[in-house]
Amino acid sequence: HIAPVIEIQQLNVHLNRQDNRTILVTSANAMCFENASSFLSGKDMICIGEKTAAAAVALGGNPIWVGPNVTAARAHLGTAPVEPILYLRGEHITYDFAQDHPEIESCTTYRQVAQELPAAIKRDLLGGTLHLLPLFSLRTAQLISDELGDFASHCVVAISESVADFCVSKNAKQI
Repeated sequence: HIAPVIEIQQLNVHLNRQDNRTILVTSANAMCFENASSFLSGKDMICIGEKTAAAAVALGGNPIWVGPNVTAARAHLGTAPVEPILYLRGEHITYDFAQDHPEIESCTTYRQVAQELPAAIKRDLLGGTLHLLPLFSLRTAQLISDELGDFASHCVVAISESVADFCVSKNAKQI
């Protein structure tokens, strides 16, 4: 079964092309706003993940740093010269870069709306048979855990260490 538990909804965001700040982006979803291509063209960008960096390049952005995860980006920003940064993000995030860096301004460009698992899929997942659960974000893991209680009878494919750690706390058999 394939059952998305999050629907991505773009928000009505239009950013000023004259804004010359470096852009921080943790997801390609954050770059799908109305004038993304003209806004990002030529901008220096700090990107989390190769796919995010590829999406930035496709929109004309210039990735000046690409890291594997938020932890690496936090370390990079902790040692990098501080400059004004615009953080393009979703409504739900694991870590808010602006909390530790006052020079970073957050701009929410999309919403991750929870979707209920269809009843038949939920029954199947609760039936005790081992299932493979691909979890693409901590929020996805939390939403599925809310529906299932734990991951004791499932094998989890976790996108990150934070997702894996959460799944371990929810008794995942295999990660």
